[in-house]
Amino acid sequence: MVMRRANVMGLGLIGGSLALALKKNGFQVSGSDENIETSKSALEREIISAIGVDPLAEISFVATPVSSIPMQAAIALAQTKGIV
Repeated sequence: MVMRRANVMGLGLIGGSLALALKKNGFQVSGSDENIETSKSALEREIISAIGVDPLAEISFVATPVSSIPMQAAIALAQTKGIV
């Protein structure tokens, strides 16, 4: 069985909840947050499998404050071939 992969950029309330739901539905989730402590906490709590952007992810979600969406979407578009 092939593991489905996803990225979640922004691991606050919305992004963290999304990452957890994806994981519960069989996805390997990579994630990042502007606050490295939030990223580390999500990794320690096993909400995400890795910190950063997985270039093989089939989909990337941007769950950040509105002002940083363009930058985070550009990163996901540049570093992955999946849907953003």
